Amino acid sequence: MKWTALIALFLLVSCAHPSRTTSFKRQKVAADKAIIYLYRLPTHVHSLNPDIPKFYAGDRTVGKLLIGGYYPIEVEPGDIDITYKTPLFGLYFPWKSGRLRVKASSSKPVFLKFEVSYGMGSITKFKEVPENIGSVEIKKTSLLKN
Repeated sequence: MKWTALIALFLLVSCAHPSRTTSFKRQKVAADKAIIYLYRLPTHVHSLNPDIPKFYAGDRTVGKLLIGGYYPIEVEPGDIDITYKTPLFGLYFPWKSGRLRVKASSSKPVFLKFEVSYGMGSITKFKEVPENIGSVEIKKTSLLKN
């Protein structure tokens, strides 16, 4: 009985998702800071998958990136590692599934796009996109709050 309650509690906590709020709008940051926009376009691919990747900026947890959502990440200018963990049945393993090093600048935003597609199996793409593309695509998403 005790184990059943613990397992049920664990599953409820691991299934917690961020909430969607407003549509995209540019984040205002201090002159000595940089902004990174991390986003995932709306799609039906993986839409029923309860395992959602969790993202990190350096050692700081950003959150779970839902389909059709985005996070603004305010950072110090310079090189920063954006990483993620992909869970299996709600369990996040200690190792990272993917990593992207970006150069954040206070003069222009960085747009990072995450997507999963199918070909011969599941294909994950995590990449930096040009500002002219990212600023248009991100308007199809909603701000996520943890």
